[in-house]
Amino acid sequence: MVVNNSNKYLGFVIIVLHFFLEFLVKLLLFIGVDKDPGNSIIVYCKMFIFIGLLWLAGLNFNSNKRLLLSLLFICVLGLIGWYTYIQSVDAKELYVFVKTMARYTYPFLWMIFFSILSSKQLKNSLNGFRVVLFVNTILIITGYVFNVSLFASYINRFGYDGVFYLANDASAFYLLGLALIYNRFLSNRDWVNVLELIFVLIGSLMLGTKTAYLFLIIFSGYHICTSKKYFQGALVATLTLTIIFVSGIFKFFLDLANSTSIGSSVFSFRNELVNSRIMPLIKEWSIINYLFGGCNYLETYVQMDIIDVFIFFGIVGGCLYLGVFFKRIFYIKGNRYLLIIGILYIILGGLAGHFYPSGVVAIYLALVSILLKNRSIESSISSGLAH
Repeated sequence: MVVNNSNKYLGFVIIVLHFFLEFLVKLLLFIGVDKDPGNSIIVYCKMFIFIGLLWLAGLNFNSNKRLLLSLLFICVLGLIGWYTYIQSVDAKELYVFVKTMARYTYPFLWMIFFSILSSKQLKNSLNGFRVVLFVNTILIITGYVFNVSLFASYINRFGYDGVFYLANDASAFYLLGLALIYNRFLSNRDWVNVLELIFVLIGSLMLGTKTAYLFLIIFSGYHICTSKKYFQGALVATLTLTIIFVSGIFKFFLDLANSTSIGSSVFSFRNELVNSRIMPLIKEWSIINYLFGGCNYLETYVQMDIIDVFIFFGIVGGCLYLGVFFKRIFYIKGNRYLLIIGILYIILGGLAGHFYPSGVVAIYLALVSILLKNRSIESSISSGLAH
C-alpha cells in the first residue's frame, strides 16, 4: 500500500506538526498549564497519532511481516517479564507498561509510514525536516542572544535546545540532522548544503550537552579520516572544545566532581540512579525477570538507554530488541557510513538517554534512516550503471 500521492505535502505537514506539538508541550509546561511532561495534554493528543500508525502498520502487515512479528514477540516477552515482576494487574501499572512499550515500538511504526510514501512525499518530508532544523537553530540562537529561558536546556549552566523539552531529545535530533546534512553535503557541496551544515553545527554546539560535544569531536575525527580535510575537522573539534571551556561547562562539571565524585559528574548522577533504582530491583528478580525484564519504567529508568532496555526487556528480550533496532534502522549492506552512525547512536544513547524510547525523536530517526538507506541504494544503482 502506498499513501495517496495527491497529498504530496503529507510528510512535510506531519514533520512540522510534530515539531509544533513538541513546542506546545514545552510552552504549556513553561507557563504552568501542564505540570508533568509525561502526562501533558499534548502527549494524549499524540496517542491518536500512535493509534493511526498502528492502523497503518496493520494495513501494510504483509510487506512488514517479519518486523511486526519480531516486535510482537519482543513485546510478549516483555509482558511476561512485567507480569512476573508485578504479579497482579493494576490499571496504572499496566498503563505505564503499555505506554513504555509504545515508545520502544514508535520508531519502527514511523519507518513503515515513511517507507510507503511516494518519492515526492518523501522529498517533501525531507524538506520539512530541513525547515525544522533551521527554525529550531534560529530559536536556539535567539535564546542565547536575548537570554530567553523558554529555549534554554538548563537553568544552572550554558545550553539552549529550542523547542525541545528535554536536552537529550535535542541531542539526538541534532545528531540525526548532522548525519543527514553531512551526507548530502558530501554529494553536493553547493551553498545551500554548506549553509545548512553550518547551521546544524551551530545548533549542535549551542546545546550544551556532553552527548552532543562527544559526537561532534568523534565526527570531526571521522571527517578527517575519510576526507583527509584536516583543517575542517580540526576547526570543528577546536570550536567544540573552546565552547566547553569558554561557556563554563568544563568548570561546572569540574566543580561537580570536586563536590560529589568523578562518576557523578561524568554521568550526571545517572550512576547514583543505577545504585538506588537498579540494584535493589534486580535483587528482587527471578530468573524469568533476568531473561525477560520486569519493572515499573517510571520508577526504574536511569536515562542510560542500554541499561533501561535490559531492565525493561531482560537479557533475552533486550538483545533481541537492540538487534532489531540496529538492523532495521542502521544497517544496509555495504553502507559503512550508516553503520558508523548507528554504532555512535547506540553508544551515545547508552550513555545518555531518550535515544531509543523517545516519542519525540522517533519520527526524525525513522525519516533519516529511510533517507540514508534510499541514498545508499540510489548510489549503488548509479555505481552499477557506471560499470
